[in-house]
Amino acid sequence: MDRLAPTNGSWRRLKNTGMNGIAQHLALLSVVTTGVGVVMIRMGVAKGMLEARVQRRCPACGRLMRPPVCRACAG
Repeated sequence: MDRLAPTNGSWRRLKNTGMNGIAQHLALLSVVTTGVGVVMIRMGVAKGMLEARVQRRCPACGRLMRPPVCRACAG
């Protein structure tokens, strides 16, 4: 459905934009939400509340291990 809008004292028809307005809002919402998440993670790391995962190596064989034990050395 077309809408009427005044421009320079005359009326002209505007085409219906459909879902464009909603799509723009969703894009903005996702960008803002991602930005807030990144800021929260950085603040958590800076305050020492979060730590980056470090892959541990076995002290005996030097291979990457999954805690609590090295599967190559244990069995």
